[in-house]
Amino acid sequence: MQSVNRLLVDSVHLEFDKLQVLQSAFITAQTGRVTGVLGRNGCGKSCLFKCIMGGIKPQNIFVRFNDEPETDYAHIGKRVKYLPQNVFMPANITLGEAFDLYGVDYDGLVEFDNKFHTYQRMTSGQLSGGEVRIAEMYMVLNSEAEFCILDEPFSNVAPKYVEMMQQLIQQHKATKGIIISDHMYEQVMDITDDLFLLRDGYTFPINCREDLIHHGYILGRDQRKRANDTGTGLPSFVPGVQSGDMLSTLIASASSFSCAPLSTFHLLQDNVTIPLNQYVFIVML
Repeated sequence: MQSVNRLLVDSVHLEFDKLQVLQSAFITAQTGRVTGVLGRNGCGKSCLFKCIMGGIKPQNIFVRFNDEPETDYAHIGKRVKYLPQNVFMPANITLGEAFDLYGVDYDGLVEFDNKFHTYQRMTSGQLSGGEVRIAEMYMVLNSEAEFCILDEPFSNVAPKYVEMMQQLIQQHKATKGIIISDHMYEQVMDITDDLFLLRDGYTFPINCREDLIHHGYILGRDQRKRANDTGTGLPSFVPGVQSGDMLSTLIASASSFSCAPLSTFHLLQDNVTIPLNQYVFIVML
């Protein structure tokens, strides 16, 4: 029987110039389960992951594997593999070489998606953003690490590949503990066994959709109706989020357009409320 490995990260405190980003934040993962982390842009999800991996040094953090404390980031890096939001494959090596360095069989990627059989000698710069994302996620999930952190894995990926990636995550959770964060919250909820929301620097366990409504991450039915009636719930385009069907917003500075400060707006995208603090010029499509 497969042994169960557990990862616990808690008491994470991070601040920059007295700006508190994380306050006693925590996250857990274990073999056989997928842990989801939701939160608005800028809430600190990526910072939390980087604190775990040593990319950012927090004021405080405790990392434990199976209740044993670990402070050596080299050891943590062997047991946890991280898919960051940005491309991590070196630009000067081919896809095949990257797989060799990572210790993952490239033929498996070809079996996952046959189109990659012609990409082995290409660099990441010669592929689309979605293709790089798929290849990197495949590498991370097929590594020998006990745990994987996937930060925005569905970014720039076509819907059919999102489904394939969801299936791949489900397959690998049998032998790994997987942590995933993505703004496509429905797709995250579909595959997670445990779900957390990061808000105001704290981590909140989420047991049902109503919890997300309670914390203001998504709107309830009455709130959506009220937003539609008042015109404040407008689909929008923001970087990293798919545009709405009716409206598109162009982010611009106040000097370029005569427009209202976005502090007065709360736009709705895929039922997620997005507070905006720049300036917006709204164009009817």
